[in-house]
Amino acid sequence: MKRPLILLGCGYIGTALAREALREGRGVHALVRSEAKAQALREIGLTGVVAGDVAEDGWHDAFPLREADAVYCVSSGGGDDTAYRRAYAEGMASALRWARGRHIGTFVYTSSTGVYPQTGGVTVDETSAVGGDTRSDILALTERLLLERAGEAGSGIGRAFALRLGGLYGPWRHYMLDTLLRGETRFAGGGDFRVNYLHRDDAVSALLAALGPPDAARNGVYNVTDGHPETKSAIARWLAARLGLPEPAFDAGTLTARAARRGAASPDRIVSNRAFRTEFGWTPAYPDFRSGYEAILSRGGLA
Repeated sequence: MKRPLILLGCGYIGTALAREALREGRGVHALVRSEAKAQALREIGLTGVVAGDVAEDGWHDAFPLREADAVYCVSSGGGDDTAYRRAYAEGMASALRWARGRHIGTFVYTSSTGVYPQTGGVTVDETSAVGGDTRSDILALTERLLLERAGEAGSGIGRAFALRLGGLYGPWRHYMLDTLLRGETRFAGGGDFRVNYLHRDDAVSALLAALGPPDAARNGVYNVTDGHPETKSAIARWLAARLGLPEPAFDAGTLTARAARRGAASPDRIVSNRAFRTEFGWTPAYPDFRSGYEAILSRGGLA
């Protein structure tokens, strides 16, 4: 019988994971920011849903389960660097205090390939350097907090994985597609950097793989992407052609909002997913952006 699953944060990926875990017959519980979100999750079948601040300790007694698996999949809610630190590093510290005295079979943290600073078309893997700006430093710190604590006696955690997810897209989340459908023909920033995509459904399947049999890999960091990066301009051109729209242009003289936060243009790199595929036997259902976007366009996920 599968252990219950506790989701600390339940947004785009967490909600999709919750639905799939329910289909697998797991009991699913969640901590979310707002009561409105909590009620929406109760309506899809989650049994214990609590609204609260993950960085506080007030929610620690809200889940009476002593044995469970946990997935830490928060977001900053679009806030500033202070909110980012609170959601990730401070929230993780609180979650690790909560885990003590329990038996969390597997604890998974959804990190990001954004931890990598490399550019110039190089290939990076889990041994490559990380950090270099405030937000990537916070993400990397959050990984270390989990993995260092999980290795300690009395942590309450059996296995721990930090999954560095690629650029997420899928139903109801497709920035470039939306831009084109609005009739815009120009994208901010250059288009010559590679996007290491990950479809929402493949993120969910990767999380379920990490929560899988105990003879899989033990504590560590893994990259999870579709394995076939393509330049942003190539993706935009393909989408425009697929939709019968004019070919878009890119304005290299401006920065996207994310690049502006980093103070530099978007980095160009190839993120290797070899370790996760090999050690967990995982294969993405959408191995490139074309298959992923075709699924979105054919299944009505444009709402």
